[in-house]
Amino acid sequence: KMNTSLDQSIESGDLKKDIAKKGIVGDYIMDITVVGPKSVVQTIFCESDESTNIKMQNDLKEIIKKIKFDIEMPKDRRIKFRYTFHL
Repeated sequence: KMNTSLDQSIESGDLKKDIAKKGIVGDYIMDITVVGPKSVVQTIFCESDESTNIKMQNDLKEIIKKIKFDIEMPKDRRIKFRYTFHL
């Protein structure tokens, strides 16, 4: 469900606008932890190699930190998932 939410936001939502505004391109693999009850991003860990543009990766990370997912979660619940951004 988290992946679908990110997919939709990248295709036509605010995430698309923010990414375009910063000019972010490339592939980025991130482990994202979302915590309830407000379903906000708590942590983001990025995988990178020598071909990763670190500045763009950090810009993307800042954009993702602002996301609030539209799901209900109990107060003490966390969801960790991996997402690959193809931009």
